[in-house]
Amino acid sequence: MNAVCVKNKWMNVVGSLGIAVMMGFCLMACQPAPKEDYTALPMTSPEPAETVPARMESSPVKAFAGIGKGLVEANRMVPVYGLLPLLVTESKVKEGMSVREGDLLFTLDPEENQNKLRQLKAALQEKELALRDILIGQGFSWEDTLSVPRQKMEFARIKSGYNSTLVEYEIALQEMRKTRIFAPVSGFIYKLSLYPNDYVKTSEPCCYIVNTDVLNVVFYVLESEIGKIGKDRQISVTPQAYADKVYKAKITRILPIVDEHGMIRVKARLESTEGLLPGMNVFVNL
Repeated sequence: MNAVCVKNKWMNVVGSLGIAVMMGFCLMACQPAPKEDYTALPMTSPEPAETVPARMESSPVKAFAGIGKGLVEANRMVPVYGLLPLLVTESKVKEGMSVREGDLLFTLDPEENQNKLRQLKAALQEKELALRDILIGQGFSWEDTLSVPRQKMEFARIKSGYNSTLVEYEIALQEMRKTRIFAPVSGFIYKLSLYPNDYVKTSEPCCYIVNTDVLNVVFYVLESEIGKIGKDRQISVTPQAYADKVYKAKITRILPIVDEHGMIRVKARLESTEGLLPGMNVFVNL
């Protein structure tokens, strides 16, 4: 009996200790975690992150840093007109063809002018005979017209009708020359609009000749940037088609007016024109 009581007492003690231990663990788990004290730690600056260089775009637009875009412009673009409303019998040019000053471009039908010229030539010969008769009648020799006083010679030319017929003949001769159209300048043919069997429209150019011996660059700058440029200042020009090439140009004109967009028009002359064509887009930099 005593042994049984002792055993029960020990079991009660062990159970109580187990419950106490379990309650202790529960209380520890419910308590908040202690705050760390950072004041005692030494302050260190974080190491900088490794920078990776950005890859440059191949586009010249993004790589460019300058005034802005511009346009290559021919120094001269000369319209060529036909002066007589005649039929074109021959054309010696094609679009884009290079020509030199004085080259024959078009031939017009000369028949009408040739007939008029022959008639006036015959009439002039008749008037010359009449002039000779007047001078001989006044006692002068036709073979020695230099001995005729100037006033008497002029009177005889007017009376015979020689002067007026000579003027008509010279006008017809000039008209005959207009049946051939020549290049007024050197360059290449642009906007060709006249072909064989066409009739010339005297109010419209039959073509243009673009002179590429001298090329300009036209670009615009903001009103606020006008102080950065000046006449005769040199600039750099990079064609959009050739991003690896740089051309030099000198500012020749600054238009003295600001447009509605706050921009000012500037023109610069290129020192070299090799590889450049009118109308090409370029980037302009100081």
